[in-house]
Amino acid sequence: MKFPSEKTLIAEQWAQRTLFAGFTTVRNVGATEHIDVGLRNAINNGVTIGPRILTAVYSIGSTGGHCDQSPFPPENVPAVGPIEGVCNGPEQCREVVRQQMKFGADLIKVCAQPAAARLNRARAVTWARPPAWIEGHAMFP
Repeated sequence: MKFPSEKTLIAEQWAQRTLFAGFTTVRNVGATEHIDVGLRNAINNGVTIGPRILTAVYSIGSTGGHCDQSPFPPENVPAVGPIEGVCNGPEQCREVVRQQMKFGADLIKVCAQPAAARLNRARAVTWARPPAWIEGHAMFP
């Protein structure tokens, strides 16, 4: 287990290595503890060097889906919710997108298929109209 400040310092080293390897822009489609946002801001403000970072903050998905946390015993790991990108239903999905944008997302990463669908235990997601997360994203310029 590492503290967020330790993870940030490690991320800074990897950002520098990535730039020196020739990558000038990278896309991060899911991180925790907003380390990606802090690193992106530090690079943009000239505090450290690294590639241009486009980040999704947390990936978005449903409870028990691909972007939800591992199924640890609930007594050891508390459940996550909209701030961490987990949503159920249109209203919560709109809220999740707004939260990601509020905390600095440049893009939105959606895990639209439940993890169980990969095991043929659930059907893939289908939509009769645009998904709620698209509607939530449209609120931001």
